[in-house]
Amino acid sequence: MMMVQQLGFTYGNRRGGTKLAHVTDGTSNVIFLGEKHTPMNNQGANQLDYAVFSARYMQNQNRCLGLTCPLEVDPQADVRADYWPFGSMHGGSVNFAFVDGSVRSIGIEANLRVLGYLARKDDGNAVQPPN
Repeated sequence: MMMVQQLGFTYGNRRGGTKLAHVTDGTSNVIFLGEKHTPMNNQGANQLDYAVFSARYMQNQNRCLGLTCPLEVDPQADVRADYWPFGSMHGGSVNFAFVDGSVRSIGIEANLRVLGYLARKDDGNAVQPPN
């Protein structure tokens, strides 16, 4: 699982500086963490699959979501050079935990603009997660 960091819940506040009051788009409308895509040939093998609490490598803890960062559609896909996506080994959807504690499965065909809004805590675009 990866925490949303780019302008999201933990960016710049890795020591817990974000308060619930900062989540102005609503706790049920903001992703807190999600499944990370790790290529099969990297499972448990390098910095792409270390534990999230080991902050040794950025690839280990960072994932992006939105217009320029779609969900990984192929569980077997290799590493991308331009970004590290959220993704799942079961294909078809990716599981995300929201700030309110709920867990939802979002289909890989979800609208990228909506996913970007869900990844930001205070952009004024409070959208409902897709089914």
